[in-house]
Amino acid sequence: MGNRTNYITFMGSRGCPFHCTFCSAHAVHGRKMRSFSIPRIEAELTALSQTYSPNILVIEDDMFLWDNNWAAEVLKIAQKLNLVCFFPNALALYALDRPMLEELYRTGVRQLTLAVESGSERVLKQVMKKPLKLSITNRVVQDCHDLGIYTDCNIILGMPGETLEDIDDTREFLRGLNANWYRINVATPLAGSEMYIKAKEAGFIKGDIRLAGYKKCVVETNDFSPGQIESIAYDINLEMNFLHNTDIKFGNYQRAKETFENVLTLRSDHALAMLKLIECKVGLGQVDDLPAMRQKLALMVRESPFWTEYFRAHSLQ
Repeated sequence: MGNRTNYITFMGSRGCPFHCTFCSAHAVHGRKMRSFSIPRIEAELTALSQTYSPNILVIEDDMFLWDNNWAAEVLKIAQKLNLVCFFPNALALYALDRPMLEELYRTGVRQLTLAVESGSERVLKQVMKKPLKLSITNRVVQDCHDLGIYTDCNIILGMPGETLEDIDDTREFLRGLNANWYRINVATPLAGSEMYIKAKEAGFIKGDIRLAGYKKCVVETNDFSPGQIESIAYDINLEMNFLHNTDIKFGNYQRAKETFENVLTLRSDHALAMLKLIECKVGLGQVDDLPAMRQKLALMVRESPFWTEYFRAHSLQ
C-alpha cells in the first residue's frame, strides 16, 4: 500500500453525559453512556483490518474520553494493528491528562481538535454549561506543544447570554494560549439543543439556521447584532491565525508557510495570508521570488477596500 491513505471509521461508544447548551448530540444518542466491550472492539477492528488493510482509524464517538481506561485500551488495540487514530470530533479537554496525551501520541496522533469553545469563565459555566476551567485549557495546549501535537481549537462566539465584554475576554485569553490554529465559529442554534429551544422561545433567531454553517450569525439579542458577531469572529480569526500566528512565533516557518499557501489556494486575494507567506519565506531564506510576491501583495491591497483599511489600521507593509 506504500504511502496510500486507507481508512476505516468506527464508533465504540454512544452518548454524552454533559449538558452543553450549544450541542444537540444527546437528541440522537442520548446522555447515558454505553459502549462495546474491549474484546468486541478488538475482534471487529481486527476483522476490518484483515479485510480492508487500513492504516488510519477514524474514531467517530461523540465522547470518546468518557472513561480514560476504556479509551486507552482502544488506543492500544489500534497500536497493535498499526492504525493511526484520527478524531474528527473535538476531544474533551478535562480528560486530556498527560498520560492520555502520551497514549494518543503513541497511536500516531499528531493533531487534535480541542473543544475550547470560550475564553470566558462566565460563559463556559453560566451560558454554555460546559464543565471546563481555563487553567485546564492552558495545560492541555502546553502539553500538546511539548509532545509535538498540533492543536486546532474550536471557539464559539455569539451565544445568547454572552456579551461583547465576554467576547473581549475570550480574545484576551486566546492571545496567551499559543495554540497552532483557531476555528472561530459563530454560534449556531442546532435543532434539539438548549440554545435552539431558548433562542426560539425568546425570538432571538433572525435567519435560516440551515444556512448558518457556523459562519453566518442567525441570532440577535439585546447584547449584539448578527453583523457584529460575524465581524468580530472574522477579526479574531485574522488576529490569531495570521497577525499573531503561533507557528511563526515559535519559528516553525515551514509549517506556517504550508498553511498560508493553503489559504491562498482557497482565497487567492487574501492579502494577509500573502503578507505572512512572505514573512515565512524570509524566515526560511527563500528570497528569490519575494520581489514578485511583494508586487502582487501591493496590488491585492490596492484593489480591495477591506484590505486597504485593514493594512492601514494595523500599520502593515
